[in-house]
Formats: sequence, C-alpha cells, structure tokens
Amino acid sequence: MKKIVFLLLISFSTSSAIFSQSVSINNDASVADASAILDVKSTAKGILVPRMTMSQRTLLPLRRVAY
Repeated sequence: MKKIVFLLLISFSTSSAIFSQSVSINNDASVADASAILDVKSTAKGILVPRMTMSQRTLLPLRRVAY
C-alpha cells in the first residue's frame, strides 16, 4: 500500500511539473521563456516594488505555514 501511494505521489508531482505554465507580461505578445515563472519585458516601464518602513513591516501579521 505504501508503494502505491508513493508511486501515485511521484506521478502527480512529475505531471504537474510537465504541465506548468509561465506568465508573460509584455506589449509584443511574445511567449514567456520556458525557464521563467514570470517573464516581464519592456523598454519603457519597470516594476514597482512596494516600499515599507521597518515599523510597517513589524505590524504585518506573521503567516504560519502548516506542513
């Protein structure tokens, strides 16, 4: 039984990697690079990352991840 569960787990994890997709944000409708999760292409614009002070960061609630 453990072998069957293990084999199913391996098959599901490899199949999701095969069918994973990338996201492309651009103006020329080009396809995203296969090795990238997010492909951003622009010659006139960039990415704006939110700026926060240390006090703003400490006020954010910690997210607990259950494994």
